[in-house]
Amino acid sequence: MDSITGAQPDHRRRLNLAAVVVGVLLLSGACSSTTETDGSAATTVRGTTGAAPRASFASAPCPVIYPGVPTVDVKPGSECGYLTVPEDRSKADGRTIRLLTVRMTSGSPNPKPDPVVYLSGGPGGPPFFTRAPKEWALDRDVILLTQRGNMHSDPHLTCVETDSFYAEDVSVGVEIPRAAEMSAAAAQTCRERLTKDGWDLAAYTSAESAADVADLREALALEQYNIFGLSYGTDLALQVLRDHPEGIRSVILDSVLPPQVNMLDVGWTSAASSFNAIFDGCAAQAACAAAFPDVRNEFTTLVNELSARPRTIAVTDPTTGKKTDVVIDGYQLASGLVVAAAQNGGLAEVPLLIHNLATGDGSLAAAALLASPAPPNITSYGLQFGVICGEWNSRTSEQQITDAGKKALPGFPEAVISFPAQVPFIRTDCEKWNMPAAAPSVSAPTASDVPVLMGSGTFDSATPPAFAAEAAKTLPNAINLTFPGAGHGLADDPASKECFTKVMANFLDQPTGFDHSCVQTLKIPAFRTS
Repeated sequence: MDSITGAQPDHRRRLNLAAVVVGVLLLSGACSSTTETDGSAATTVRGTTGAAPRASFASAPCPVIYPGVPTVDVKPGSECGYLTVPEDRSKADGRTIRLLTVRMTSGSPNPKPDPVVYLSGGPGGPPFFTRAPKEWALDRDVILLTQRGNMHSDPHLTCVETDSFYAEDVSVGVEIPRAAEMSAAAAQTCRERLTKDGWDLAAYTSAESAADVADLREALALEQYNIFGLSYGTDLALQVLRDHPEGIRSVILDSVLPPQVNMLDVGWTSAASSFNAIFDGCAAQAACAAAFPDVRNEFTTLVNELSARPRTIAVTDPTTGKKTDVVIDGYQLASGLVVAAAQNGGLAEVPLLIHNLATGDGSLAAAALLASPAPPNITSYGLQFGVICGEWNSRTSEQQITDAGKKALPGFPEAVISFPAQVPFIRTDCEKWNMPAAAPSVSAPTASDVPVLMGSGTFDSATPPAFAAEAAKTLPNAINLTFPGAGHGLADDPASKECFTKVMANFLDQPTGFDHSCVQTLKIPAFRTS
């Protein structure tokens, strides 16, 4: 998920904004028929309700993506605009919303006519992508469609209340009842505020987002296009392929989450897959095995000890320069630490972080956890809660989550695994968000003959290789590749990015019979031992 987000749910993770490269782009000239309205080019397409057409695209100046962080701004030469769509397609006379759309042109003198539409993770992740498109789509435009409710769409359904809670929760921990109560109260206050503003929160779903992508294709008159999905964006991409297959030439899935997989049910299974891959990798490297000969048992022992007696460790917050208390309980170690390490490209440091926590001052783990909450006013909790509560939480229970955790991690205490991995408070948050359950069809597998490239990292604690294998069962023309030592988000992971971007470029040029031999040459990066 970026956590999940991306997906993997991303709301417990800090975006390292200075390191994010936005390869955003836009669309204007792709429209075949336009009308002029206030100086903006607009194309109207057929609505989905049978009423008057209500989806359109109009060009507009590119916004500043994140003030003060120019490295994530829209690239020069990009074209920006807004896709206007119904908020709720079941309401013929309901309000409309606007989705920022950015098109980065290829720069090729003879660009291919089938662009790549980029779907970011989360759900609720920001409109950034971290690899410049020129590295893997040399002769195609790349189009970023900001998902409904996300940053720079209108509305941006952020929750200052939840952002404030997560900043405070670093010093509270997960396992005490007060933390869940604080999170639920923040979610309830945010929901009441957004509802009072008139937004229909039940409309912020994968099904509506998939229809947005279909409307984008029509608005830009794209005969054919390709889809790139990251983390939750792969779930959305597969739902587009399943429900709106028109014009799709190929699909690239980076860190695969198929619609039929319930992230809440399998969160601890995914975590166990990551733990085992990391510990096995350490044991296979002489230096790591010598430095941390018992890290697997050390980890399980620590999870139990910290669940019973959490530790408070003071570390310096690099954003403020002040000492901050970080509480590490069993859950924070079992789930939060690996997610935090993955976000900062530090999965090869996990054995060292664990050993330092077991035998040293624990400052390495505390610093990683301190950096995990996202900066404020980025995450769209409206979309995040809409998807997780309506599509995942609605079809599970605390008992299912706990039973799956016991099976995956039998040595872990129930006080830890009774919380969903990565999103510990989502059950109580969803009670307050009051999202209607999604239709069963939303979680149906995607069956298609369209060529699909799937990539997974062996260290990924959110979307392990098993998820891609599940998706491939109904995708006969899928190529499923596993990247050793990579975590979540192959296109930006140091262990995989060079090979994965090369494979993507080859796939886009020739979706069948393409060269992916570089994967066979990859090795797990050296683990840090000091």
